[in-house]
Amino acid sequence: MNPRSTAWIAAVGLAVCAGRSAAQGTPSTELSPELGAACDTMVAVFRRLGAAAVERSDGQTRNPLTRADEPGCRIEARGDVRVLPQPQLPENVLVTSLGWPQDPRYAADGDFGANTAVAHRHVLCFVDSRWNGETDGGVPDLPRSWYRIKVRCLLDTRGTPPRHAPSVTPRDTGPGQRTPVQ
Repeated sequence: MNPRSTAWIAAVGLAVCAGRSAAQGTPSTELSPELGAACDTMVAVFRRLGAAAVERSDGQTRNPLTRADEPGCRIEARGDVRVLPQPQLPENVLVTSLGWPQDPRYAADGDFGANTAVAHRHVLCFVDSRWNGETDGGVPDLPRSWYRIKVRCLLDTRGTPPRHAPSVTPRDTGPGQRTPVQ
C-alpha cells in the first residue's frame, strides 16, 4: 500500500471515530444560560453577605440524587458568622437572601451543620452548611465562629419542584444554638 493511501485511510478513520465519540454524548462542561445565571447569583449573594472567601468552579458536578456527573457549578464560601444578620444560621441567611424556595425533600440539620436545597426555575442547588460556635463546632479546620457553605447547582431533571416550599423557620437562635420546636 502506498503511503498516501495509508495516510488517507488513517485520516478517514480518525474522522469517523471523532464523529462517533461526539454522537455518543461526550459530557459537556458548558453551563446553560439559566444554570450559569443561578451560579452567578449565588456568588453575588455570598459576596453581599460579607463572606471572607468565595470560590466557584464550573464543570462536571456530582448529582447527589443520581450519583451521575452533570454540568454544574460548585461554590464554596467561608466567613465569620458574626458578620451575618443575627439570629440566623448561615444556610438560613443564604436561603432568605436568595428568596428562592426551599425544597423540603432535602432538608436536614444537626448541631453544627445543615443541608437543604433551593430551587430557581429549572435549577436545583444543594446547600451543605457547617459552622463553629464560640467554644466548639463542626469544622475543625476553621476558626471559632466561622462557617463554610458548599453549594452544588445543577439543572433540575426531576421536573418542576414542589410548589409547597416552607419558609425558613425562626427556631434558630444563633450559630450552634437551637431552641426546641413545639
